[in-house]
Amino acid sequence: MNYILVSKMTTPKYRYEPLPSGGRSVRLVALHPGTIDSQISFDLVPAALDGAPEYEALSFTWGTANFSETAMVDGK
Repeated sequence: MNYILVSKMTTPKYRYEPLPSGGRSVRLVALHPGTIDSQISFDLVPAALDGAPEYEALSFTWGTANFSETAMVDGK
């Protein structure tokens, strides 16, 4: 099963491949450096829970967004 990141913008939707089978993997977000005026850009990096690279946690909330931004994901 492929998943789609849905956007309200007219930009193409991002498609990514399923995680490896076995259920012990996650996707980590690797943010690219930028400035206050640049578009948000990041890579989605699959990582095994048993051997994941070092990372910092990012918190978010569900619900109504007060604003939205277009992001560049994996160079697309």
